[in-house]
Amino acid sequence: RGGGGGGDDDDGNGRHAAAPGLQTFYCAYLLLMCLISRAQNVPVVCALAVQHVVFDAHVWPRMPAWQVAVSSLWMGFAGFYMQGNSNAMAKIDLTAGYVGMRDFSPPRVLLLITLSVWASLLLWVLAAFAHVWRRRSAVRRDEESVHGPVGAAAATAAVDADVDAGDAVSKFLSTVMFYQMLIATVAALVTTLMRQHIMVWTVFSPKLLYATSQSFHLLCLVTAMMLSEFLSSVIHT
Repeated sequence: RGGGGGGDDDDGNGRHAAAPGLQTFYCAYLLLMCLISRAQNVPVVCALAVQHVVFDAHVWPRMPAWQVAVSSLWMGFAGFYMQGNSNAMAKIDLTAGYVGMRDFSPPRVLLLITLSVWASLLLWVLAAFAHVWRRRSAVRRDEESVHGPVGAAAATAAVDADVDAGDAVSKFLSTVMFYQMLIATVAALVTTLMRQHIMVWTVFSPKLLYATSQSFHLLCLVTAMMLSEFLSSVIHT
């Protein structure tokens, strides 16, 4: 079985067999970012896609689910700054919200700007979730096809390696939210302690605002992932 982003699953149906809707959304998001990003940021988006393939093939297969979650968040934060963003509100690229617009529509402008600002973080979490999903699907197929003591031992080893079908996805999602809530809590605590600081409105408050926005958008993404996981479990049941 190919372990990477371009590899195939055991059943020969390819990576789309595990989560076709998720993979379609990921590809559509990448194409949208190439469309609305500034010209100098298009190579950055392409580099993100290449990094996803490398991590999917050579890094994440050696990690348990919680480490996959943490590494995807770290790389997402790094990509956030690679795109030219910072914790300053003036760095937000407003032009991304007006690409292809014939008339002004505040909801569409806000949506495009949001997708542009948090593209790296959301894409990394999506890629990591797709990897964990495919891993879980492979283990389920192995557990369904094993026979005899050798197969039972292999399934037990898979569970011990934290790729258990019922555990990996939930660990991934809980780790993502715990890590992000920890960042938001620390930002809120530091901002509260430094509320009398002369730079509170230029340093600490923007950081808190960004952390809150990160938490909100990751919560929306994780909620969608939990819904897809629930629907998948219902279908398999």
